[in-house]
Amino acid sequence: MLHSPSDPHVSPRAKPSGNSHHRVYCRRQRRRPLLHCPLCPTVYLEGPTVAARSVLRGPVSAAVQQEAAQGQQQQQQQQQQQQGNGRGKELVSIVRFHELQPPQFSEDRLSFSEQHRIRGSEVDANQRTTIVTIANLLQEIAGNHAVGMWGRTDTGFANVPSVKDLIFVMSRLQIQMHQYPRWGDMVTVETYFSADGRLAARRDWRIRNALTGEEYGSATSTWVTINAATRKLTRLPEDLRNFFLRLSPTQPRHAIHPEETKKKLPDIDEQKQQYGGPKQIARRSDVDMNGHINNVIYLAWALDSMPHDIYESHRVCEVRLPRGIG
Repeated sequence: MLHSPSDPHVSPRAKPSGNSHHRVYCRRQRRRPLLHCPLCPTVYLEGPTVAARSVLRGPVSAAVQQEAAQGQQQQQQQQQQQQGNGRGKELVSIVRFHELQPPQFSEDRLSFSEQHRIRGSEVDANQRTTIVTIANLLQEIAGNHAVGMWGRTDTGFANVPSVKDLIFVMSRLQIQMHQYPRWGDMVTVETYFSADGRLAARRDWRIRNALTGEEYGSATSTWVTINAATRKLTRLPEDLRNFFLRLSPTQPRHAIHPEETKKKLPDIDEQKQQYGGPKQIARRSDVDMNGHINNVIYLAWALDSMPHDIYESHRVCEVRLPRGIG
């Protein structure tokens, strides 16, 4: 019910009008704007949603009063939130870290990308990642790519569920690094694969800064399939091979040029050998899900054999694991 203009409780200036910004004055309170007068069961409406600033009373006033109270409460919460967001900004350097994007396939499903934030356990004393960290990261993302294609299995490292005892083993790995990510850096690793003869497949990686796109390095590898029970090379079933080819780039995308991968490491002259590394004993923690010493462990053993002064004064820019060690 609307107050009449002659109602003594409302100022004559509060006549209803079509102006959405018309205000209602309460003679008892002598203040504006007023949502509710505590001296009477009257609620005053404000806001552009009301065509005329009217005064409601009666059974409707309780609902309107509740709505007005909720509006005031929300406004107070917003003010407190704004104050909270600004509180302490001058005390911290980074208010919010960049979020990692979820692993995903490209639109054509021919490549797979995953982001990773470098952790403190993955760097050396100079806060830089090591070649071992990079190798582990490449292997992890290759496994996630495989899981994305055919799903997770209960045994082995990214095994094919439809083929019993068939596992993939890395037989060659080559990594070239221009620079190494630091602790806290976000990196994006893209990987894809292609056929490499009848018994092998080639997998490549590109490592970039997730925020700037700057390239840290690249890598390539050769993988073969073996029978987990007999530990012998086995040919990939033709239907599975055709499935893989549909998910590989039609044009070659070599992260490292093939001419670079064909180069052979020089033979070591044992008579001129001056340094000998420590004797390595395989531990239980060195065994991976395929039940053998992981190829990255061999790389770590090789770096442990490097003299300390050379390791501290040089940077590893390339590694090649040329023969079947996985």
